[in-house]
Amino acid sequence: MENQAQLHHAGVVTLEEQKSVYSVLATYFNNAEKVGMYVKGHVDGEDTFEMFMKEFNEVCKTKFIVRTSWRKAASNLPRRSRYGKSERIYWEYNSGNLEVPFTGVPFVVRSCLTKHCQFGSHYYKTTAERLAKQVRDSASNSSVAPPELKKRRNKPTKKRDCPAIMHIREVVMFPDFSLDLERMFETKYHVRQEKTNLILKLKQAIAAASSDLNNSLNGLQRFYVNLPLPEVHMGHPMPCGGLGPNIHPAVAAKIDELLSLGIYDARHVRVIVHDHVREVVLKQNPELMSFNQLIYYPTEHQIADYIYISSITVKPTIIVENDEFTESETPEAGIKGEMEGSINELMGLLQNLEDGDALLKAKDSVEKIIKTVKRKTSEPVKKRKRSCLGEEENDEPLTEVVIYQQKDVTGISLEDITPEAL
Repeated sequence: MENQAQLHHAGVVTLEEQKSVYSVLATYFNNAEKVGMYVKGHVDGEDTFEMFMKEFNEVCKTKFIVRTSWRKAASNLPRRSRYGKSERIYWEYNSGNLEVPFTGVPFVVRSCLTKHCQFGSHYYKTTAERLAKQVRDSASNSSVAPPELKKRRNKPTKKRDCPAIMHIREVVMFPDFSLDLERMFETKYHVRQEKTNLILKLKQAIAAASSDLNNSLNGLQRFYVNLPLPEVHMGHPMPCGGLGPNIHPAVAAKIDELLSLGIYDARHVRVIVHDHVREVVLKQNPELMSFNQLIYYPTEHQIADYIYISSITVKPTIIVENDEFTESETPEAGIKGEMEGSINELMGLLQNLEDGDALLKAKDSVEKIIKTVKRKTSEPVKKRKRSCLGEEENDEPLTEVVIYQQKDVTGISLEDITPEAL
C-alpha cells in the first residue's frame, strides 16, 4: 500500500486503464456536442464509421441492433452511381429525429437507421405467445390448422428494457458545389439565387454522372450519429463499460478552474491537480489519506476525458429579464399611444382641408406630434438588463412609426403648414 501511495504521489499509475467512450469519440467524432446523456456528431467515410461502431461497441461491452431502417430506392445501384436523377438535394435536413445542420455544402440523404441496445424492450412476441395465439385461433376457426407441437428448449429472453437508442443518418455531400460562406451577399434574395444556381449545376453533374459511368462525381459520404453514453444503459446482466472519469468534486472544481485559465494540456493539469490534492485537499481532510482511490488522483487519460467532456458539453443559455414596468405601464407605451392618437386625429382632419377651422386643428395635431418627439428624444433611454452570460443589452428601439415621424418633423415650422403644402 505504501508503494502504491508513493506511485500516486509521483503521478504514476500501475493499474491497467480501461478505455472510455470519450476517448473513442475524441478519435472519430467531428463537431461533437453533448446534450444530457447523448452525444451527436458526424463521421466521414464508411470504413471509418464501421471502425468507430466496432470500437464503440467493444468499449461499451454491448452492441446495438437495427430496429427500424429505410434506404433510398437507388441504393441497390453501384456506389459510384447511387444518387440518381430524382434525388432531392438539401442544404439542411430538419425532418425526423436527427437533424443535419447547414454547412454550406449540398447533400442527398441516403439512409436512416434506428438502433436499440440488444438488452432493449421486448417489442416482438415470443414463441410461446405465438403458439398460444395459433391454438386459440384453431379452436375458434376450424379452417386454421393447429400448430405443430415440438419439444422446444425454454430459452429465456435477454431483453431487459434498456432505454439506450442510437440514431444514424447517412448523407452524400458534394463539396465541389458548396456555397461560399465568406462571400458578402447584399440581400437574402441573392443568397437564394446563388443556391438555386448551385443546385442546377449539381443536378446537371448528377445526370451526366448517371449516364456516363466513367464520369465520376466527387461525393463525400458522411454519417450523422446521435448515440447514448454508457450511463443511459440500464438492466444489463454485466455492467456497461466505457464510463466516464470518476473524479472527486473538489478535484473536478480545480480542473474547471485550470480550464477557465486556458490550461488544457492533460499532463500539465495532472501535475497541478496532484499537487493541489496533497497540499490542500488532504490537509483539510486528513481522513482521506487512503491513496488507493483514483477519484483524488485522476490519471492523465481521465483528465483528458474530463477536458473533452467539458469541451463538447452544450451549456444552456438562460435569459432572465428584470423589467421595471409591464408593457402597458412603460413610458414608451404611453408615448406611443399619444402619438398614434394624434396621427389618427390628423389623418381624419386632412379630409376637410377647405375649412379654416379644420386647418387650425391640423396644425395643433402636428404640434402635439412635434412636442411628443422632442420630449422622447430629451428623456434618457431606459435599459432593460438581460443577464445572459454576464452581458447587458439595451431594450429594443421604438416602432418604425416613431422613427419615421422623428425624421419627418425635423425642421418643420407651423408657419410652413398651408393648404397647398398639405
